[in-house]
Amino acid sequence: METNFWDVVPLLGTFCLIALLGSGGQIGVLSAADEPRRATVKGVEETPALGNRSEGLADKASIVRSLIIKGNNSFSEQQIRALMRTDVWSVYDETVLASDFDAIINFYQENGYRFARVDREHTSVKKFADGVYLGIEIDEGVIGKIDLSGNEKTKKDVILRELLFEIGDVYIEADKEESEQILRDKTYIGAARITPLWDVSSNTVVIQVNVTELWSPPVPSIDPALNSQGGTFLLGLRESNVFGSGHDTEVRYQR
Repeated sequence: METNFWDVVPLLGTFCLIALLGSGGQIGVLSAADEPRRATVKGVEETPALGNRSEGLADKASIVRSLIIKGNNSFSEQQIRALMRTDVWSVYDETVLASDFDAIINFYQENGYRFARVDREHTSVKKFADGVYLGIEIDEGVIGKIDLSGNEKTKKDVILRELLFEIGDVYIEADKEESEQILRDKTYIGAARITPLWDVSSNTVVIQVNVTELWSPPVPSIDPALNSQGGTFLLGLRESNVFGSGHDTEVRYQR
């Protein structure tokens, strides 16, 4: 009897199913109840990627994007930046920035800028999503006032013109020491002392200049002389600080 191929196919399928069940195999069908579990597993797998993205945003917000330094009239910005660990593209750290401020102040003081400071009231730290923007204000110690004492005869402007500094200048120790020496070298000054003080109310330096004057009366000189035509009489007066001007003056009378 001739067998048709398509009549055998169902029988082959039945034998395969019996063989599979006999070997302990299982046939599973994905149901709707399995969908939440698969979604949960998928969510767990994607969580690290989301976490890395958040971490990247946090790191970006802590990067210094801009650093502006003002008030450094005596030293270049490059010199100031060389003292600091905080710089553009570095990670912002309050402790490190405070240490940078100390380094700046020490540098100024070592160079004679006794009252130099970082003006924290005008120093700004602005934090945005894309990073930190810093603005540092340096106060080098400006002279706001000069007080004189001890100059009973010598005029105030005579003393002031001998100083190497004036109101509005930055106070430097070397200028103070040399100014004291200049005053002491004057014939009408016996001693001079310059004391700088910090005025909290104005945030400026107040200079106190105290001098001890050398007072001496005019010295007369008499020089009688004779010439071919008769006698000559010469009278002179010499003053080392005439009218408190700081100038030597001599007056002569000849007869």
